[in-house]
Amino acid sequence: MVNLRPDEPQEEQDKSAYNMAIAYLQRIDELLKLCNESSINNRVEVWFHAVKALYRELCPFMNYKKKEEIEKLLDRCYKSQTDLRTKQPIKSFDSNLLGKAEILLRELMSRKGLLVPKADDPSQAVLK
Repeated sequence: MVNLRPDEPQEEQDKSAYNMAIAYLQRIDELLKLCNESSINNRVEVWFHAVKALYRELCPFMNYKKKEEIEKLLDRCYKSQTDLRTKQPIKSFDSNLLGKAEILLRELMSRKGLLVPKADDPSQAVLK
């Protein structure tokens, strides 16, 4: 790590003046909405890209094995062929595999407390 402020101790540099948690959770919320809407409306290509974006947002919470599992699943969701007559690409998506990939991401979010806050979250004290 490059020390951008050599006059301050490293511990002080690691503290952020701005917490990105709210913006991060809002992005995830928007992606989840897009996943729902596009899957309901059978807009599979939009759904595919929304799930891939959700995957990128959740990567910091995944270990290598889980990343590899979801990447392989997403790779199997999309196929591109070329129409021999028109030489145009033909895209096809497997919505069943796409749904499985989205479910895996949602399960990860649940385990990490990103869908529903954990019981020890002070903001949930009212629910007890």
